[in-house]
Amino acid sequence: MIITSDTVQHELTIPTINTIGVVDDNENVVYEAVLYINSSLTFNHTYTTTQTRFPEQTGTETQTIEEIEYTEGAVQFPPQATLVKEDGVAYYEYPKTEVGTVVEKEIEVPVYDIPAPVQEEVEVTEEKTVSEFSGFSVEFSTENIENFTPFEELTEELVLSWIPEETIQPYLDQHKTKLLLEQDKILNPLKHQKDSPVPPWKVTVNQII
Repeated sequence: MIITSDTVQHELTIPTINTIGVVDDNENVVYEAVLYINSSLTFNHTYTTTQTRFPEQTGTETQTIEEIEYTEGAVQFPPQATLVKEDGVAYYEYPKTEVGTVVEKEIEVPVYDIPAPVQEEVEVTEEKTVSEFSGFSVEFSTENIENFTPFEELTEELVLSWIPEETIQPYLDQHKTKLLLEQDKILNPLKHQKDSPVPPWKVTVNQII
């Protein structure tokens, strides 16, 4: 059974029943049931947080680069030599040794929306659910039963209807109060934040000293 109280939802279930063998010729008479009350409150929580935004590729572009076409047989990396380019020729500076020609080449390179990762403040909305549970047993009178329902015909709804509203309602009210408080602690944390700061007159005295 589902009972809704404003934004709080209560689910009532009976996982267990206990019976007496025979009462006034009625067999398997229920004298006790265990009642579970699962209450929940679901809401959206919107807050601001800092997240790292990474570059995302938006496409490609053509770039022209210089590349050395080495002369066949040329030593590409002689020790203690500096490679320089001049007038389309590549050579090592000391001793000046030509090793190839400089050519231009077009290549496709990725293009990104931002050059490097950045920290950004973003607004996040999350769905949160808080819950509360109670479980207890309820005893039923087995005296002078007027309308007896055979055990095999029992339903959870029928047994729930035997439990007086005044037995259930205090738990529903208690759950609702607790869940609304938990919701408020999440949505308005400063209202519930307690601290022991240094009194301002103490701070002033310390600064003078």
